[in-house]
Amino acid sequence: MLSWLLKAGAFTAMLRVIAIVTTLAFVSVMSHLLPKADFGTLALFVSVVTLAGTVGSFGQSEWTIKHASPRHSAGESDRVKQTIAEATKRVIVFSLPIACIVSLFFWTRGDGFVLALLSALNTIALSICIAWAGASRSVDKLLWSIAPKDIIWRAGAILFSFGLISFGIAMNLDLVALGMFGVLTIALLFQSRSLSVSFTDIINAPLGDWATWVVGLQIMISMVAIVAQNTLDVLFVGTFMSSEAAAEYFPANRIALVAGFFFLPFQMVISPRLARFAASKQNKELRNLYTLGTILLTTMTTALSAALILSFKYYAPAFETISASSKYCIQILCISQIISSTMGFPGIVLIVHSSQKLLAQINLLVFAISTPTLLFATQTQKIEYVAIATGSLIVLRKLLAATACAIKIKVYPISISHWRKIDESA
Repeated sequence: MLSWLLKAGAFTAMLRVIAIVTTLAFVSVMSHLLPKADFGTLALFVSVVTLAGTVGSFGQSEWTIKHASPRHSAGESDRVKQTIAEATKRVIVFSLPIACIVSLFFWTRGDGFVLALLSALNTIALSICIAWAGASRSVDKLLWSIAPKDIIWRAGAILFSFGLISFGIAMNLDLVALGMFGVLTIALLFQSRSLSVSFTDIINAPLGDWATWVVGLQIMISMVAIVAQNTLDVLFVGTFMSSEAAAEYFPANRIALVAGFFFLPFQMVISPRLARFAASKQNKELRNLYTLGTILLTTMTTALSAALILSFKYYAPAFETISASSKYCIQILCISQIISSTMGFPGIVLIVHSSQKLLAQINLLVFAISTPTLLFATQTQKIEYVAIATGSLIVLRKLLAATACAIKIKVYPISISHWRKIDESA
């Protein structure tokens, strides 16, 4: 089990690194190919569509993991296909009004009919892509869980742009958006074959009952609350302090995020197995895997945090606005990442045990606390206090979720009493 977790985690981490490099390459290339005004609109386009895609996916990525993963483990391929088709149909229905809102946003900005239409199409396609990321994880296809939405979408747009330039066609914002939609559509076609789900399966699939829609809404609210909370600190520093303070805090915030790099790869790897163990009532195996994942996550996060803190003087010159205060912010935020890592992956455990409503309540509560806490911190006019507030909120959110797991589900971050080797066939 340890060997499998390390190999799968390393593979997923490698894909994440490629995704980061692809994103940076996309930003760099497009900043050279497009006029400054168009590039600014493209940055807004990608940000809005990405957020809208997260909302439009309607929590079906996590829902699919919970329901399809145990069925895949049991060899019920037809039920797995039906589960994915049902989730996809709900995503399409829910993402349509979201796409219309996005399209109206760009239309009222004066960006033109073509970009408004492409923003809607990209939103729907990305919503499906995010949902299918969970579907691919459910059937142990990690490559397809990351590549389409994080790598192919942007890399394909780069290649599409260079292809047009080679034919003497001048690039503009509409063509870039068209290339992104075309590439994403092709990727989805290939992914549908990988998942063995056809357009007919999606059309004929039921939409699900009211309870299923409520579950999806609860998961979506939880995910959106997390995304919103993760952007509040930078927003508040820039709004209630000064542009100079924001210039010092922003690079510290981005650098500290690297300390939590390993959380997503490990969560992506263990979440399908946690769902299978939960569905089959294999509580000891679930606790064993959870403990192993927590120990590995804490070890990796601590090592990476230490590297970031100790090597500050080497990478600091690369950031013109970084300061001594930024250094303290990095230290504070990295320590909060370490403390948070010791509490494991309570969010996914709550979801696979049908406690997504409780998770949504926790995330909304912490989000509600975040606003006055950060507002108070910004009044000090010191970014170190903002970092302390942000780090405390990160720990609080994880602590509340971990406490809920311990009380309601009897799952603890470290369960030594349940430590035993798990059969690889489990």
